Amino acid sequence: MPLSERDEEAFKFLQRIEFTLAENDSDFFLKFYFAENPFFKQTLLEKKFFYEEDELVKVESTKVEWHDGKNLTKKVIKKVLNIFNHIEIKK
Repeated sequence: MPLSERDEEAFKFLQRIEFTLAENDSDFFLKFYFAENPFFKQTLLEKKFFYEEDELVKVESTKVEWHDGKNLTKKVIKKVLNIFNHIEIKK
């Protein structure tokens, strides 16, 4: 899945990724190390993938602590039509 332009901005702060294979040789863990950035407060975000019989059964992720107004998972919608707004006409 390609990164969106918005995500690309945050990933410019990515410094390295660590991969760890669990002892069961099927589960694995990814650690994403970021420089301080204007998007989220943490410098380490983790994803953990758990398998049973070669089937992905669970994914756990760090809860991202977004800086105010910088949440990349929320889409900003700009108003195009304001025809339903109340308008006062002064005489």
